[in-house]
Amino acid sequence: IMRDKNAATMGIVLIGLGAIFLLSNWLNINIWGLLWPVALIALGLIILSRPRLAGADTRSDVLLLGDLHRYGDWQVTSSETWIGIGDVDLDLTHAVIPAGETTFSVRGLIGDVELIVPQTVGLAVDASGLVGTVKEQGREHTFLLNRYHYETEGYAAAERRVRVESGFLIGDVKIRRV
Repeated sequence: IMRDKNAATMGIVLIGLGAIFLLSNWLNINIWGLLWPVALIALGLIILSRPRLAGADTRSDVLLLGDLHRYGDWQVTSSETWIGIGDVDLDLTHAVIPAGETTFSVRGLIGDVELIVPQTVGLAVDASGLVGTVKEQGREHTFLLNRYHYETEGYAAAERRVRVESGFLIGDVKIRRV
């Protein structure tokens, strides 16, 4: 059933895009000249009106262009990151990870998320978007107008757990366990 729903959604999106491009040719309109400003305005509205993750202790970062890197000895806290175009690299190898679940929410237009996570930490990844790939432990999972869920064995019982929620129009998630 989910596959049929995704196929229907993809069909509707393709028909809609085709109709927009056909109309732009008939009416001699530069569609890209209209779509980019509309996309930027929509991104701005989403950033301003977005719901926050639970709690005032959640860190929030907004980057229009650029990368966010966290590595070395750092204190892990729940966070939400909004990126127009860019990458997020989280190296948890030497990080101080609290007991319980910590959530990283990463959203944007185009970008990659790279995770380096110790074997002793439970990891769950929820990736969604228009087009994306999740690479983990030598396997690659591509999704189109869909979502992909990855969870390490024993995640629920792990003392320290990290959940990553990734949502990009076009994006990849790369997971490396050390």
